[in-house]
Amino acid sequence: MEHQQSLRIAQKHPDGGVKFFEVQSLSFGATSSVSSFLRIAASIKYVGTVGLRLVWTHFFDDYTAVCEKAAADAVTFCVESLLKLLGVTFAATGPKAPDFAQEFKTLGLKVDLSSSTDGSLTRDHTETRWAELLESPRGIIQEDKVEVKALEKLHGRLVWVNSYVFG
Repeated sequence: MEHQQSLRIAQKHPDGGVKFFEVQSLSFGATSSVSSFLRIAASIKYVGTVGLRLVWTHFFDDYTAVCEKAAADAVTFCVESLLKLLGVTFAATGPKAPDFAQEFKTLGLKVDLSSSTDGSLTRDHTETRWAELLESPRGIIQEDKVEVKALEKLHGRLVWVNSYVFG
């Protein structure tokens, strides 16, 4: 990536010089980078929603658009054009870029829009998400002990599942 070519960390050498190191990932946590990242992601969603009148949502940098079947090609063109104009690198093909469908998966959720003409939809967690959630307590019970990290992981999964129980 372009930004990775210019990102370096400098460290003073004990002999008095400075040594530069390549960074293999973005330094989240430094100077509010996460909050800035989330603001940019939300801004992109805002431009698409208000400026292009797209029906879409985002979670971090994962965007999910919904439209009528007849508008799928136009919506795809609008989303891809917006991201290209903004210089955002995105997956245009593969599992992160599925075709529009009445039933789809996004961020560990499965959504069914087949009743959307009646004003409703159904949403549930994917089988994989449920299996992950159920496996954590089983592992804790089998081990008869638990590390703090395992409890934090379980807590995160429970919060994630709970956040979608009531919408």
